[in-house]
Amino acid sequence: MMWTLTLLSIVAAAVPNPQSVWVAACYRRMDVVLTRCKPDSLDFRAYDNVTKQWTLHPNLNCFHGQGAETVPGPEPYPSGTSDPARPWIPKQPISLEACQQGCSSEPLCTGIVTGKYEPPPLLDQCIGVPTQCSEEICDLKPGQVQRLKPGKYYHDKQIFLPKGSAIIGSGINQTYIIACGPPTASGCNMTKRRGFLMGNDTYVGNFTFRGREDKRNGCPLGGAMIETPGCQGDYCGAPNNGGVLCNPPSRSLEQCTGVANATAEYIHLHAWTMNHVGWFPPTTPWGENDYAEISGSAMITLRSLTSWGLFADGVNFLGWHKYVRVEGCENSDTVDDIYPHWPQASFRPGFERKHDPRDCSDHLIFRNNIGRYPRFGTGPATICGKDCNSHTNPCFSLWGAGAHMAIMDNHCEEADGVVAMHPSYTNFKPNGNIQMWCGPIALEGNSYANPGYCSSQHCQAQSDDRICFRAGSWPTNGTIGQDPGCNGTALPSGFREKLWKGFASVAFPTKKKSEHEPQVTV
Repeated sequence: MMWTLTLLSIVAAAVPNPQSVWVAACYRRMDVVLTRCKPDSLDFRAYDNVTKQWTLHPNLNCFHGQGAETVPGPEPYPSGTSDPARPWIPKQPISLEACQQGCSSEPLCTGIVTGKYEPPPLLDQCIGVPTQCSEEICDLKPGQVQRLKPGKYYHDKQIFLPKGSAIIGSGINQTYIIACGPPTASGCNMTKRRGFLMGNDTYVGNFTFRGREDKRNGCPLGGAMIETPGCQGDYCGAPNNGGVLCNPPSRSLEQCTGVANATAEYIHLHAWTMNHVGWFPPTTPWGENDYAEISGSAMITLRSLTSWGLFADGVNFLGWHKYVRVEGCENSDTVDDIYPHWPQASFRPGFERKHDPRDCSDHLIFRNNIGRYPRFGTGPATICGKDCNSHTNPCFSLWGAGAHMAIMDNHCEEADGVVAMHPSYTNFKPNGNIQMWCGPIALEGNSYANPGYCSSQHCQAQSDDRICFRAGSWPTNGTIGQDPGCNGTALPSGFREKLWKGFASVAFPTKKKSEHEPQVTV
């Protein structure tokens, strides 16, 4: 039986301490003879009562009658924490620290045997409920503003919000929106997606959300709580991407256009139930109004979106997007990037190795966000984990960049630095190509902390206050254009004061219905 190690448990109602390692059933042992212990997928940790030190013997099972005796008392320890049918899945989390303390406080105990904890699978949350798709959220009409009372609401499809509609909950931990169906990786099957596909002039906010994704979904893109319409591939119409789909699936690639004026705010996403918090894919050009050359979405506001466990990225922008604000979000323990940005400047046919202006995102602002443990994750989908050597693990991964971009007043923890660039989008040889560079990025007021339990061997030291930690992580390095380098490009004069002044964005509701109802404004 293969078990996997995780740092977080999804069975706990509260978020576990990231410093703790969670283990399966804890077996206490005495009179250990290591030569009689058997190789296994369990681990044995020996305890020296004199030096008070622990020694790890991985993949060694010193079980009863084969190398050790059982310490008198409950087994496994602590009593009642294990499921008898599957002892490697505790009924409640067991920390390695608690297991070791239980042994060290018992004079007869000279070691412990533990399994590597594997979270139990998610269950279909909609078994026995009166509806699989609550009409309040599943049957919105254009222009409808739906206010949800405290309670639970369900959906068995991705909800495409029609123009001018809104879903307004009563608050986090008051209104719960729950994805129905057995846990599954939706992959490229759009009918299996859950969450919200935003339309023009739409709003969702003020609730707790639980998805049903149980692993990274196998499709290149998507699987987010909040999405906008777009192409489900690296680039719409790229030569080697003949199987590209559009979301919503009723649209052809020629109709696969973006949206304008969408807001999602004040939502808590349950950990390990979705691939992403937000996914904003590339699209074909709009071909209408003032956005004829846009191949993305515009006027997107994300505020106070929180999750502590994602199978892929946190908030990801891929392709051309304009006038985007991401603020007050907190995302940690992602299997991939936390706040990535991919303009995809190298994939449009005819523009190989140089950027097409339509791929340069414009006015993306990240401010007052928190990111922790990038590319740490959990379970078999983990990219790096504690032994990551090959990946750069920043909080902001700029795989290319946009014009008029600002990363300001954010806080990053347990990472290889706050910001890093992909070398293909720099002027660093041999693979760099500065023609993919869209313009300066302003970095100001960002901070970093390393409390001491890093997710990779490259983790930036607490005393290192550089914002771009990895060498060669900035496109120009002060040698080209107007950008003097990482953390050296100041915000334009009056930028903070003018931020979003005149910025078109959605706001629901315009008035409170009562003093007890939260005011939702942009």
